[in-house]
Amino acid sequence: MSGASKDNNQHALNEKDVPSKRVNVNSSEIDAEKDKNSAKKVILSDILYKDSSSEESDSDDMLDMFASEEEFEKQLEKEKKKEELNVQKKNDIVENAETVENQALKDNWDDKEGYYKPYVGEVFAYKYKVVEETGKGVFSTVIRCIDMASNETVAIKVLRSNEKMTSDAKNELSLLEVIKSKDPQNQKHCIPVHNSFMYRNHLCIVFPYMAFNLRDTLRKYGAGVGLSLIAIQSFARQLFLALLHIKKLGIVHADIKPDNILLKDEKSSWIELTDFGNSFYANDSNNLPTPYLASRFYRAPEIILGLKYDCPIDVWSVGCTLCELFTGQVTFPGTTNNDMLRLIQDMKGPVPHRMVKGHITSYAAMSREAMFTEDFKFKYQMIDPVTNTPMIKMMVYTKPKESLEGVIMKSAGTNQDKMCM
Repeated sequence: MSGASKDNNQHALNEKDVPSKRVNVNSSEIDAEKDKNSAKKVILSDILYKDSSSEESDSDDMLDMFASEEEFEKQLEKEKKKEELNVQKKNDIVENAETVENQALKDNWDDKEGYYKPYVGEVFAYKYKVVEETGKGVFSTVIRCIDMASNETVAIKVLRSNEKMTSDAKNELSLLEVIKSKDPQNQKHCIPVHNSFMYRNHLCIVFPYMAFNLRDTLRKYGAGVGLSLIAIQSFARQLFLALLHIKKLGIVHADIKPDNILLKDEKSSWIELTDFGNSFYANDSNNLPTPYLASRFYRAPEIILGLKYDCPIDVWSVGCTLCELFTGQVTFPGTTNNDMLRLIQDMKGPVPHRMVKGHITSYAAMSREAMFTEDFKFKYQMIDPVTNTPMIKMMVYTKPKESLEGVIMKSAGTNQDKMCM
């Protein structure tokens, strides 16, 4: 927002706040208030633009050009951290000033749903210049920025101004920092977090910019037919390295799908697993079973059944993703959890009896109607083709109606390029 625009808005605000009744104000009181405001601006200006020469004059902080290479690198790192701290302090000062002085202007940068409205050229945290908004999800807006210090292109996830969403995002940030701390060289294919800060009451998380996801890649290069086997092998290896890494840390991702697997560019085969917003520690007792964790097409059977789940749910999601990338079709395109179970049983056969028993108990505890009877019949919820009304069809599975291998081979067909190793 330009200074002129900000002044105009403040002027309009002041006019609105003035009572209609005429009030006699002493001119000396007006002058005193002006002096007070001027002093406030001077103090803020001094803090933000204070000459750093006094700090630089300290011989302990100056870079020694004649030091050894190792010592010089340590000094550079120290200076970098000091600069980042100064930038954050300045940002905090401005943030606090805006909160106190311009709360009424909040509507100018947030929409009615709490999403931040960035504009091209805006600078976040005195460091990140906005290039464009690249996407919007349920919880956040993603914008592409230039890091003006390094000239690197980054992506900033700007959370909605919502207390619950901010709290959840802080949990995601905590997990990302743990994941990064155990993979400082970024070899485990989990998206590294660069930075985080608060900006105008929005939590912002900075990531490396990745231009594409595997959903985009599939649409562009394999729509309806899928990608080559050699590409799938590369993606599979990297995904299982990522899963192994987070499993060792006791973390469950819980939302793996093509959309959450990023590629730096079209020519790169290097992928990064992203969006840890649903993630949790496997041993966290606060994570009670819910039938709606993860995106539906990639949701493991134990989730749907309301059973206890762990790291294997990520393996299921990866399997569904890889199959989709090869065939070009969603593996289990169910419209509901009930429909998902039907499709899974069509391909994998009946749900084991012990899982059915656990499902019935779990759903009863959640006050939900079970999808199986006590004698293990599946209650398929469908629409009567004649009356067009909901009905229950009892189904008994004894074996799969089709095999996964058959689906894969059918997709490959006679396309030798696709099967090329």
